Amino acid sequence: MQYKEFINFSIYEYDLNKFGGDWENIRKFIKDNQIDGVEMLVNFDEVPAGIPADITGAVHLPSFTGWYRLKTDDNFRIPDYYPKDTEKYYYGGKKYSEVIENFSTCLKNASILNPAYGVYHGGYIETEQSFRKDKFSSDRDVLTATAEFLNTVASGFPGGEPPFAIFIENLWCPGLTFLEPEAVAEFCDSLEFKKWGLMLDTGHLMNASKSCYTEEEGIDCVLSVLDRQDKKVIDNIKGLHFHFSASAEYHNSMTEPDNFREMENNEKFMCIMEHFGKIDHHRPFTSERCREIIDYIKPDYLTHEFIKETSDETDSALKQQKKAIAGYEI
Repeated sequence: MQYKEFINFSIYEYDLNKFGGDWENIRKFIKDNQIDGVEMLVNFDEVPAGIPADITGAVHLPSFTGWYRLKTDDNFRIPDYYPKDTEKYYYGGKKYSEVIENFSTCLKNASILNPAYGVYHGGYIETEQSFRKDKFSSDRDVLTATAEFLNTVASGFPGGEPPFAIFIENLWCPGLTFLEPEAVAEFCDSLEFKKWGLMLDTGHLMNASKSCYTEEEGIDCVLSVLDRQDKKVIDNIKGLHFHFSASAEYHNSMTEPDNFREMENNEKFMCIMEHFGKIDHHRPFTSERCREIIDYIKPDYLTHEFIKETSDETDSALKQQKKAIAGYEI
């Protein structure tokens, strides 16, 4: 089985600075580690001129998970405490029509990199819901709205197809979690364009289950959830975001900070990022059993997705995970 391998990266300087601010160092890293390129996180703007298309195998589109509220609640208005230049990164725009316009523009801008696919987060969460443990919306409702949204976006392009395939990624908030198999199958059936696929994030699935305390439990969890899916769902999982997360203890015991509601927006953002980091670990697999997930899915693409501070840490994590997949020292 052959699949293309990527490492997560972004257009932002903080990622490039880990590699001495030089794209040639990234090229060397890719060659030395025998991978095919990067999955590049982009934003809504035009792609900066210096971003090399030749090492960009795919793109990760911006996440704006509050959009669902704009679509389903005509009376909702984005809270005033969001700075005007950040609204679309939380909600996609000020109103639903803007979300469609902004995302369509994002796809057009990213197409200059000629990516094999673009990752879209298929979930819904707002700032105030970040610490909630109960379901504030059903997976089925969010997936229905997601299909309607993506169908509308696709219909605006020539031939009713986006400029590149959209891979919908699972999260641990309402939407694509894979925990309601019938809803996922219905979602697949309701997409009206051809250039789409599912992106299975293994760590996010472990997070959604809230039952994984160890890596082995995480692997068992992923395989168990996959066993419950309709065959057409499995067939449409075209890519993997590969890593593990064993955060059940934190996820089940977390509480909202006492002063969270009174925080300034920037302080809230930092608090949420720290919170998400405690849930979503992005650790490299060490168990050879991780290969069972790959063998089950038979993906076209696999992105080693880590959150590291330095190039050395990224290199170490990548080598560890590739070793686990291969089952021997590489």
